[in-house]
Amino acid sequence: MGRIFILVPLTQLLIFQITFSQTPILKAGLNLSTISTSGSAKNNIKPGFYLGVSTFKSISNNNLIKAELVYSQQGAKFNSKETATYSYLNMPILLSVGIGKIVHFDIGPQVGIILSGIVKGDKKEDITAKLRTLDFSLSSGFTFSLSKAIKLESRVNYGLSNTVRAPYPGTSRNFVFQAGLQIHFIKEDK
Repeated sequence: MGRIFILVPLTQLLIFQITFSQTPILKAGLNLSTISTSGSAKNNIKPGFYLGVSTFKSISNNNLIKAELVYSQQGAKFNSKETATYSYLNMPILLSVGIGKIVHFDIGPQVGIILSGIVKGDKKEDITAKLRTLDFSLSSGFTFSLSKAIKLESRVNYGLSNTVRAPYPGTSRNFVFQAGLQIHFIKEDK
């Protein structure tokens, strides 16, 4: 229930911003994620995807503030038989610094709301209740302009918070590499 109280106002705010933004943006791509855990062997990378919307506000000549709302499928492969898939609604706020006319460096905080957590192995287990509702990350990466309407992006989201609820032992942090495409819906000047 707490997720809904957080999710609804944030979604409404972002929809409002995108509706009145100069350039609404649709974005999608590939996630390569893992979960670093204390006291266990290294986990393997799990592929997933992300899909979202974004908007920006220019703060100077070539610098922007970006706000995004992104569904992100994350997780890890623990061994050859067991895989964790976490679904998040992530909300990064990024400072985007222009490096010339084609490249922007993006950096900023991200808050994610867990939507579901499923572990599949010999059996399927819903572990959503064992995960914290909010996940805090630091996001950084690059955006490359192919044209005014099409951009490529690459980003790393480094988990800062433990995703496991007490009293469950250990720590668990998300690490996600993203590569994808942005489509900017440019409004024509009249």
